[in-house]
Amino acid sequence: MVTELTRSASSGEGAERYMLATVASDAGPMLIARVLDETMQRGDKVALVLRDGGIYAEPGRK
Repeated sequence: MVTELTRSASSGEGAERYMLATVASDAGPMLIARVLDETMQRGDKVALVLRDGGIYAEPGRK
């Protein structure tokens, strides 16, 4: 599930926003780093947003 979520968030497919982790999650930093790494390798942009106790990835505009 984490892999699919990471791919979806970094590719910007589907919905506009993807929840990566809750603020209290230990996996949050690793998942965020993975999304940022994949996004940079693809040359895409992504914005990380902290909202309602969650960390979200939103596809960036080129």
